[in-house]
Amino acid sequence: MQISSTTQAVTFITFVQDLDRKVKKWEPDIEILGSGEKTLHRQRYQFPADWLYVDQIEGEWNVFNALLKRKNSAIQEQIGALQMRIVAEDKVVQSKIDALIADWEKEKPISGDLKPDIAMNAINLFETRVNRLQDEHSQPAAEEISDLKAVWTALSGIWAQLAELPLDALLTSTREMSRKMRQYQASKFVQEKIQLHQKSVALVGELKSDALRERHWKLLYKNLRLSGHYAPSQMTLGTIWDMDLKKNESLIRQVLAQATGEVALEEYKTGNEHTSALSQMKLSPYYKTFEEDALIWTDRLNRVSEMFNKWIDVQPFKSPYVLDVLQIPEVLKTLDKLLESLRKLQKALGEYLERERSSFPRCYLWETRIYWRS
Repeated sequence: MQISSTTQAVTFITFVQDLDRKVKKWEPDIEILGSGEKTLHRQRYQFPADWLYVDQIEGEWNVFNALLKRKNSAIQEQIGALQMRIVAEDKVVQSKIDALIADWEKEKPISGDLKPDIAMNAINLFETRVNRLQDEHSQPAAEEISDLKAVWTALSGIWAQLAELPLDALLTSTREMSRKMRQYQASKFVQEKIQLHQKSVALVGELKSDALRERHWKLLYKNLRLSGHYAPSQMTLGTIWDMDLKKNESLIRQVLAQATGEVALEEYKTGNEHTSALSQMKLSPYYKTFEEDALIWTDRLNRVSEMFNKWIDVQPFKSPYVLDVLQIPEVLKTLDKLLESLRKLQKALGEYLERERSSFPRCYLWETRIYWRS
């Protein structure tokens, strides 16, 4: 038996002793298999080609018992040397225990601003060391490790769920933790962090806008002086929280306003490109199949372009800058209300003109839209 370490020797001896106990349980099973095969022979059972006969099993069983006997003999021959090695290593273990306890007092993760994965890595490292040196001297440190592991395990779930935004439920779960867990600074820090995030949820929703392109995110990283580079594949909600939304709200909204203004111009440019593409399609010999759909979309795009051009002509009397218009509070809601009022006025005016035309046929030549313009 050639084993390089005491741990391997103890593991090997334990394994052999476990096999000795199992042999006593397996012996009756071998006898049962033999009796069962004899019964099948008497019943003239047709054994399949892949049948494992008892003779083969008994042969393997005898080889196994012989090998186990040799291993037991080797253990007995070296038991004295092994005992001396254990005594020597016991002194080494004692010194490691003292060093472990000293390191734990210096490096245990109790600071609230630690990330859960960093804290759990530190705890797992100490837990591994404690498990190797588990005895009465290391028990106090092991108990504290267990307590802190419970705290960080509970908090790690909360940190992970921050990406799903159930902030109210998370805050409730932190308050429902046991008093023993809530006494640590880490629990208090997480509660304060969740409350701060609750105040920034609306801004997070705005950052989901399709108007924000890669160039805008890079601008955010630059203006906020964030570490690293913008990488969409690696970006998570945790990245957004790290922007300190409450503190940097003004800078973030400036970039949002710029992105919203740019996307309006991009859509107008895209509309013109689509109109041009539809016109070029008419030159294709396969155009006939798509002619109906193409005409519908050409008409729609032309009307959109005309409407946009009229808006450009009319709007400058108030403000010549579209970005200024975008800064008007709740401008979309206001426009929706005005549009609804305009439709009602148009309907009422149309009905009135129809009645007037019935009474004064000469007015029939005046189109309804002329009245609307006036």
